[in-house]
Amino acid sequence: METNWLAVAINWDRMVALKTDGSLWQWPLNKKTTAEAIEIPPTQLGIHHDWVGITSVWQGIISLAADGSLWFWPSSESQGVLLKLPKQPQLLGNVFSKTD
Repeated sequence: METNWLAVAINWDRMVALKTDGSLWQWPLNKKTTAEAIEIPPTQLGIHHDWVGITSVWQGIISLAADGSLWFWPSSESQGVLLKLPKQPQLLGNVFSKTD
């Protein structure tokens, strides 16, 4: 069992975890997911290793990178089509940016 997990965010269709090396990993979830299913190896979410925080929100996951960029990872289910949610991660902004 790995012990290098830093944070976990759970949404209705997936669980995302942040490793101490700054990478994001995900497990798909559904109504029938059991604890045994979570033992399946996760897949890496994106290719970056500069993530410092994650949280779950309605219809997705939000992650914060070390450079201050805030990203929205939409849920993969069909409700996103009705709401016109993007299929790829979207940059929401930068928490270090100044606004006048």
